[in-house]
Amino acid sequence: MGYLDDILKIKSVKGIEKYLIKYFKDKDLNVSLECMKNPKGVRTFWAINNQLHKFDLKNSFVFYVVKEDDFNELINAIEITLK
Repeated sequence: MGYLDDILKIKSVKGIEKYLIKYFKDKDLNVSLECMKNPKGVRTFWAINNQLHKFDLKNSFVFYVVKEDDFNELINAIEITLK
């Protein structure tokens, strides 16, 4: 698997957030989420059934080294909470 900036053309934290919102909207799932950069990387928060969840994206301190596999872990973590 490649890097996010090569494969999905995502180059920023807001790009991750927009991609995730569109990804779940295309699946007819309305997920309220927010991505933010912190000193350790990118943290994503989302709310499902009045519960707040979070996920730290691996290897994201230097954004251009985020691999697609790591990003898929984030998507899977969100999908698990939707079940």
